[in-house]
Amino acid sequence: MSKIQIQLGKSAKNTFTYEYDKNDKDSVKACIKAYNEFYKNYRDTHSISARTWNFPPVIIDGVIKYVVTPNGNWDEPRKN
Repeated sequence: MSKIQIQLGKSAKNTFTYEYDKNDKDSVKACIKAYNEFYKNYRDTHSISARTWNFPPVIIDGVIKYVVTPNGNWDEPRKN
């Protein structure tokens, strides 16, 4: 099983955590569906400004793989 974690806001209550089987496409689809619902709820209850968005990391199995853009998409993290 793999674990994904995304904290969209400053509060821990705005953290999406989900365990899924990365070898099972239905499990991965269920994870993405759950994330999209979580993000929609966050967006509907919080003001999101592209100017102040902090690009929270998408952590999969303890490793930062992506960052969340203001529109909810996942981008590769910038290399510094």
